[in-house]
Amino acid sequence: MFEVRNMDANNNRLLAYMQEQSPEALAEVAQSISPEVRQIISQNIQSLVGVLPPQHFDISITTDRENLSSLLGSAMMTGYFLKGMETRMVLEQSFAVSSQPVTETKDDINETQLGLEVDAEQSEKPE
Repeated sequence: MFEVRNMDANNNRLLAYMQEQSPEALAEVAQSISPEVRQIISQNIQSLVGVLPPQHFDISITTDRENLSSLLGSAMMTGYFLKGMETRMVLEQSFAVSSQPVTETKDDINETQLGLEVDAEQSEKPE
């Protein structure tokens, strides 16, 4: 699927890895991307290619295989980068929430905590 004439897959591990992937594996990765990441990638590609309003222009873009391959590789790398940043953001938000001090009263205890306390009390009762 990925062919780049001027690059040797033996010297580029990422290119070699991408060439080994099945179309199904690539489709699975593509489906796991959030709408926000898709929007950023779409805007990035549109800015690279140039966008004119389709209602006023009959747009046709022509390129060779090598340039299209480079564009696809760039879009994929942008996607991987954005997915990594999205994961980092979610982790940072999770850590921020979990590191906040908890000050609860009996009225603030949620059902999950009550369920855990009941289970603990039941396990302490002699049978």
